[in-house]
Amino acid sequence: MEQKSLINQTVITKTGESLTIIGVEESQNLKDVVIKLSNGKMYNLYLCFKSGFVRFKNDEIIKELKTFINKEEEELERLKKIEEERIKKELEKQRLEKERMETAIKEFRGEYDFLSNFYEVDITYDGFTYKNSESAFQAQKDLSRRSEFVGLTPTQSKRLGRKVNLRSDWEQVKIKIMEEILRCKFDQHPDLKEKLINTGDRLLIEGNTWNDTFWGVCRGNGKNNLGLLLMKLRKEYQQ
Repeated sequence: MEQKSLINQTVITKTGESLTIIGVEESQNLKDVVIKLSNGKMYNLYLCFKSGFVRFKNDEIIKELKTFINKEEEELERLKKIEEERIKKELEKQRLEKERMETAIKEFRGEYDFLSNFYEVDITYDGFTYKNSESAFQAQKDLSRRSEFVGLTPTQSKRLGRKVNLRSDWEQVKIKIMEEILRCKFDQHPDLKEKLINTGDRLLIEGNTWNDTFWGVCRGNGKNNLGLLLMKLRKEYQQ
């Protein structure tokens, strides 16, 4: 590379300062070329262009340098396309999520009351037959008192469930137990299973006003574990 191709060329720093190249230390590898500017500072040529620290105003730059710049521009264009594709995918994801929320089943009432644990339908679980899945679930809190929940309404069972001696492993097993009870509910009642399947791929949200943010969603907040379990079963049934 000839020094005269770079010496006395004008460059502009990021801060807008106009400087002149007054020295070049060359090597066989363009990436190792060091330039000295009129402010007395030394810069690795490759790093200068990689970071955009300086740019040449004169088009009469050696062929090798032009090739290097072109490669840099190609890399920037490649990265730009990758970023554009990422943004495109993110916007599509947001669109689909918005669409899914618009079609979501946001409470288990009316046409979709069969999704609620308060729906009155006999369920046999672990040797006992209950009038609803709420009773079946509450009964598992204290196995010694399960028979007391047989024949109760959902409200009565929920009230009694607050008074029993809670088993020590309840927090670890309650989701598994709920899934098993829901499976019994839909397996034992094919008509309800069909109705669950017919909800398609709609988001199922156990919306409530009684501050249950573990099994459902209240005022926009909640883990919606009941809805997640129902969608899990639905996916299995749809296969």
